[in-house]
Amino acid sequence: MVQTLGKRLPSMILLILVAVLIGYYSVSASEKLTDGENGIWRVITLVSIFNSFLLCVYIRARFRQTQDMFDFGILFAAFFLSYNPVLLISNASHFIDFGFLDNAYPIQFSTATYLKACNCGMLGVLGLVAGQAIFSPKKGSGKVLNPEDVQKIVGNMRHFWFGLSLFLLGLVLLLLDFQRIGGLLYALKLDRGVRIEMLAQAQGGLGLPYTTFVFVGIAMLAFSIRNVPPLQIRPLLTMGAIGMWSLLMMMQGDRRMMTYSVIIFSTVYFAGRRINMMRVSVILAPVYIFFQIFNQIRFFIPFLFDGTFTFGDMMDYLNRNFDVEWFSPAGGEASGPYFTLLYNLEHPGGWQYGLTYLLAVPMILPRMLYIGEKPLTVAQSFAKQIQYLYYSDRNSAIGWGYSPLSEAYVNLGYAGVFLVFMGLAYAFIRLARAKGGSSNGMLLSAVLTPEAMNMNRINAAAFVQEVAFIIGLLVFTILGIQYLEKKEQKRVGDPKEEPS
Repeated sequence: MVQTLGKRLPSMILLILVAVLIGYYSVSASEKLTDGENGIWRVITLVSIFNSFLLCVYIRARFRQTQDMFDFGILFAAFFLSYNPVLLISNASHFIDFGFLDNAYPIQFSTATYLKACNCGMLGVLGLVAGQAIFSPKKGSGKVLNPEDVQKIVGNMRHFWFGLSLFLLGLVLLLLDFQRIGGLLYALKLDRGVRIEMLAQAQGGLGLPYTTFVFVGIAMLAFSIRNVPPLQIRPLLTMGAIGMWSLLMMMQGDRRMMTYSVIIFSTVYFAGRRINMMRVSVILAPVYIFFQIFNQIRFFIPFLFDGTFTFGDMMDYLNRNFDVEWFSPAGGEASGPYFTLLYNLEHPGGWQYGLTYLLAVPMILPRMLYIGEKPLTVAQSFAKQIQYLYYSDRNSAIGWGYSPLSEAYVNLGYAGVFLVFMGLAYAFIRLARAKGGSSNGMLLSAVLTPEAMNMNRINAAAFVQEVAFIIGLLVFTILGIQYLEKKEQKRVGDPKEEPS
């Protein structure tokens, strides 16, 4: 009985804390929920806390099933937590304290719209939890992952050389890609939005984006050093490659691609290993702080390259304008995708009935191979619409991203949100089984796992396009490695007969 109580004690403490929290807000709500807009924001806060609790339950269930902190479902839920309920809690706190919202949106939304968005998020979370409960393998079914078996999945020198070759080829393609608009050094002097639009519209685009080669290369490199001491040449070269890539992305002001490379490496290298969460938290805290500060000053980068400002000017700006609000989700990129949800809720159009998901398949083709003019994705159309209505003086459209809640809603309404997220929960379970089942499954999981973050901020068409390219290159690489392995086995197994 004592052992049972000991095992359940953390859950009991969590339930007690939740009960106290709900009780506190229930008493407060009886007096304040009718207090105009502040009352609605308190309801939003309460529902967002409930959503956060459900996400923590989902993450705990995924971890108990996989023992993997880099599980796709866990990472997706963690980013969803930041992009949705935590963002709303931050907004609610600001409104209750100051009576207004401080965001970069071109228009203001009604409090009722924020409440609808909060409820939409709750349906998505409930879909994840329901999918996890319905589709999870039962204990004793033979489908539950064993971390010790996962640790035995390791790479070899072929993975290293293929990975290094792909990584270097990716860097060459990066330079050639920027050559279409005047070269990398010239591109770094341009505003990031202008640079991205020029690359998208330039003729002679490459069939496969350079990021695909780099990310598959990093996955192969990480896989090749899973059982190698960290101070040997292969691990050092691997870390050097990731550092070089991160520097190139920082020069472009691209935090996302830096994060991708780290996620890919960690997904492979730490698979099946026990991770000290305290150490991870100590490492992640300063990284998060750096990324949020970098987000606020990266507009300086083009001016640094063209000589308009110096590094000292940038630091002076940082000292004069530093604000703790930078570290809240509302002060980062999380507010961009959420804008698409708020806008579609307040200005609804016709239902798409799954059309945006179906059109994601032909969107796989790059612009140069597309028959006729390639149509805009739902995210690109949204950005163009907002530019036309509110930013007509800008040279390029602002990339808001696109919330998965928003895309599910514009297709099938509230029911679509629940069903889409239930389907995602099933996909996460299947991907985890593939990761722990074979070397190919682990590599597949590695190149896909960064999408756990990306799925919270892009539309389905962009997701499918990225996934299709990277899976295609991964399959081609794996076939090349298998061909060499079979050739080697045949050579060893059939030695030439010695002359008598």
